[in-house]
Amino acid sequence: MESGLVVVVPMKQAKSSPWAFMKPFTIQMWCVTGAFFLLVGSVVWILEHRMNHEFRGPPSQQLITIFWSVQLALHI
Repeated sequence: MESGLVVVVPMKQAKSSPWAFMKPFTIQMWCVTGAFFLLVGSVVWILEHRMNHEFRGPPSQQLITIFWSVQLALHI
């Protein structure tokens, strides 16, 4: 049996939300994140569209390819 100091206090019930991880992000942070996403996507497109045939085609296909490439680059 352990001997020591024990304190009994009422606990507040923590209300958590599945979106709690977004609480620290402000509007300014979302804008900066979006701006960097567009900047990186533009740089990737500029460097790749001449050599890589996947970066050619209609604008909608190019945007999807840029989005996918940036996501891969950010997760590696």
